[in-house]
Amino acid sequence: MPPHSSPIVCQKSKNCVEAKPQALLVDSPFTRRDGDTLHSSYTYRRNALARDATTGALKVTPQVHDFRFRTNLKPSRTGVMLVGLGGNNGSTALGAIIANRHGMSWRHRRHSLQRISHYGTLESIVSYNHLGNNDGKNLSEQRQFRSKEISKASVVDDMVAANHILYPDGKGPDHCIVIKYVPFVGDSKRAMDEYTCSIFMGGKQTISMHNTCEDSLLASPLIYDLAILTELSVRIQYSSDGGMTYQPFHEVLSLLSIFLKAPVVPEGTPVGNAFMRQFSALTKLFTAVAGISSDSDLQLEFFSKLPAGKAIGLASPLVAKAPVQTVTDDALPGLV
Repeated sequence: MPPHSSPIVCQKSKNCVEAKPQALLVDSPFTRRDGDTLHSSYTYRRNALARDATTGALKVTPQVHDFRFRTNLKPSRTGVMLVGLGGNNGSTALGAIIANRHGMSWRHRRHSLQRISHYGTLESIVSYNHLGNNDGKNLSEQRQFRSKEISKASVVDDMVAANHILYPDGKGPDHCIVIKYVPFVGDSKRAMDEYTCSIFMGGKQTISMHNTCEDSLLASPLIYDLAILTELSVRIQYSSDGGMTYQPFHEVLSLLSIFLKAPVVPEGTPVGNAFMRQFSALTKLFTAVAGISSDSDLQLEFFSKLPAGKAIGLASPLVAKAPVQTVTDDALPGLV
């Protein structure tokens, strides 16, 4: 554990709280600890791309690189020269270290009790929209607006429920939604959104955005993608018994949540509204179906010397006797 996170209890001040250390246990056959040194092995999977000289097709060949890592688990004593303690960055950095070391808390005149925090979280979301077409006219009716308000609010509710670190008490941010009908703007949607976050040491940051767009022109391509990928997902079957039997995915395709504001998921499974997580799950499934490695985004080749790569195309009995497959646009469904 780093020195600055050592649990120290202040006995004299009622505003001090005990810092509780958290342990991380790794149970892996690829990890071994030798005193203060951690040894690990890691197989880095990537894809080699090459253009076929004869056909011009882009050829993808999965490769593996075997890494060995060695990490010193004992933090070194580190000194940092801070220039300027006049109330700006230097004072803030030093004060935060002291507050963290002693588990301090304090009460601000405008806010409740504050504690040292390195996370930050959303405190309030205010969304204002005005629309001029039939969408805006329909939403000017109270019952129609209430339906939209519920669907927008459910996104925030799912976000809070999925993150007990940022929202330990389950209480979400203040959320205000305003939609007004303004005939003059026609098909143009005007959106003004404001997000207020708590940041390091209980500070506040507000991000304001203004967006003007033609809503239906943004939504229509998403409808196409949703239809195409739904049809493709229905054609995929999987086996969990070594290829003896195959079955389709669950009828609730939560994999396609990226296209929906308030996605439905199979009972008992978590709702994921993080965009990059949704996008990653979708793209990695299709690389798995194609039999190639998913990009881990480690980019080890840019800051290390890669071990010699090994082609793994013949490692699986499933593909040992199979010819090279060419995937064309014909494999994807079209829209009539």
